[in-house]
Amino acid sequence: MSTNGSEEIESASLMGQPTDHESRIALLAFSDLAGKGIPFTRQHVARLIKGGRFPAPIKLGIGTNRWIASEIDSWLSQRKAERDAALESQRRDR
Repeated sequence: MSTNGSEEIESASLMGQPTDHESRIALLAFSDLAGKGIPFTRQHVARLIKGGRFPAPIKLGIGTNRWIASEIDSWLSQRKAERDAALESQRRDR
């Protein structure tokens, strides 16, 4: 585990394959989401996941969920793209 609470696992080990240092997946705990600028409560995140509007975590064990950092980054990029498209649409409508 790194100092900020995120973790890395080797993706090949998830599939039962031999691992190498090139195939790491960065994982985020719930507390790490705030560090990515996501200030939601656990309850709100659960509602978003249930509605298909936020990436679902992977279950590592009982009571242990982690989000794949690249999926969270993609989700944030999508929010930015939606915002940019809305702003561009507003500019064109003027």
